[in-house]
Amino acid sequence: MSTPINSPYSQFNYFAFYRDHLTKQAMAGEPEAGGNTEASQTDTAPSEETSESDTKNQPRTDFIDFVKAFRNWAVLTEVLSGIDKDSMEFKTEVDGGEGDDEIDAVGVNVSAYGGDGNDTINATGYRVSVNGGEGDDTIAASSAWAGQGPVFTSMISGDGGDDDITTTGLAGLVNGGEGDDTITGKDGMMSVFGGSGDDTITAERGAHQIFGGAGNDTIVSRGNLLWGTAYGGAGDDIVSISGRAVKAYGGTGNDKMTFDKAESMIGYQMTPDGMVPSVEHRSVASGGLGDDEMVFNESVADIEYFAGDGDDTITGADERSVLKLGPGLSFEDTDFAVNGNDLTIAFGDAGGSVTFKDYQTQGVPRIEFDGGRMLDASSTIAYAGGDPDAYVANDTANDTVSDPAADDIA
Repeated sequence: MSTPINSPYSQFNYFAFYRDHLTKQAMAGEPEAGGNTEASQTDTAPSEETSESDTKNQPRTDFIDFVKAFRNWAVLTEVLSGIDKDSMEFKTEVDGGEGDDEIDAVGVNVSAYGGDGNDTINATGYRVSVNGGEGDDTIAASSAWAGQGPVFTSMISGDGGDDDITTTGLAGLVNGGEGDDTITGKDGMMSVFGGSGDDTITAERGAHQIFGGAGNDTIVSRGNLLWGTAYGGAGDDIVSISGRAVKAYGGTGNDKMTFDKAESMIGYQMTPDGMVPSVEHRSVASGGLGDDEMVFNESVADIEYFAGDGDDTITGADERSVLKLGPGLSFEDTDFAVNGNDLTIAFGDAGGSVTFKDYQTQGVPRIEFDGGRMLDASSTIAYAGGDPDAYVANDTANDTVSDPAADDIA
């Protein structure tokens, strides 16, 4: 197959020649002048005790490195050929080593390692692998594919230190490692692990899974987040959620969770009559172990509570939402009470409670007990008000619980 003159493949011989030329220059200790691969380094002058000949071939560790890799001109370029088909794989590899490095890497498959020191790394490619190494690193990794395109797996690691990591349009994994990290994921589909430390993790658009890990973490989802899951992990976490079909789990600790305009997402399936709605994917909130606070602003969610989860408070969850109680939390063992503007349900021997703050203005969700019994909001309020005749139940799997005075059916 003939290769068009303007194809990058036609430049392979030049790339190979240039690569070999750079290798010879590097082995000779002579920096290349010009070219599109730059490595500029600022060194300190030799001391009086050290001659120029002694320092000529010594490793340079007492300066700030600046490394720029562009279009893989100074790295291995591999050509794969077959019948009527030529293909080329470009790979960019940069190792900053010790010191405070500035690395700017662009290519198809990009691999950058900062090493020890406080490094700044900018990496753009179709598949990106970055490890900041020890130190407080700033990492920006983005996809070179504009718009819709194939999905490549990228790996971004801050390693040790308080790192600042931003990814744009990538699919893969981010690990902040040790330290108090700041991680932002824009677009793409990323799994983010904050690691140990008090981390701040933000997801903007796209679809993301977030694991805060140990520490008092702050997790924020905003923008048009189509789908996502956030796990606070151990510690007193702050979780703020907006988007569609987003799930949030506080984990252990006294967590604060806020849902702002969190909407359901309708799934569709193809039928002979075309695309029809199939299932509703709802947002999910679970505080986990500890005394948690949940606030819902114009949001609809399934709120999960299990035995031993602690004393939780809920504000703003109206009857469109459902409080789903786990195994062992039955209707018969639940006590209802009104305390001022708050309504509390307590779970007897199982321990724990859920309090609906300012229930008369903020609302009360439906309640689904273990075994399938359902209470609507008016029934819950009536029973908490002390009406012993507020409920009538049958023995079917889907028990009906109602307030005869209001003629409500749950």
